[in-house]
Amino acid sequence: MNPRLDYFATLLDNLIDHCQKTLAGDPLHSQEAADGLMDTLRQCQSELQSGGDYPALGQQLIGTIVTHFPDIMPSVHRDLLWCFGGECLHFLGDEELERYQALEDRYFLDSPEQSTQAHDGNRYRDLRAQVFGMH
Repeated sequence: MNPRLDYFATLLDNLIDHCQKTLAGDPLHSQEAADGLMDTLRQCQSELQSGGDYPALGQQLIGTIVTHFPDIMPSVHRDLLWCFGGECLHFLGDEELERYQALEDRYFLDSPEQSTQAHDGNRYRDLRAQVFGMH
């Protein structure tokens, strides 16, 4: 997995951990609904790690969270909305979209050979910090 997808996989891992803790015994959601969400989260993680069709599954996941688990939505990292694309992009502002596009341009266009270097696993994270003004 490249550093960019590894970054998104870590964010998805964090969301899975959060949902496991939050949904355990939660009276607001049935156990069946919670189990279904956890299954979709795990499937999405598997697709992301294998390079499968994670965007479509991720869009479905975000749609489920928005409609049935709105209390979880604040815990969804905004970078995952960019990662999944499609309908998820409607939850991002214009300025955010511009920054994410600038990040992608820098990652893929500025130095494409660097994006494949194994020793540079933090490159995407570092570029993100620069583009979003964290450095």
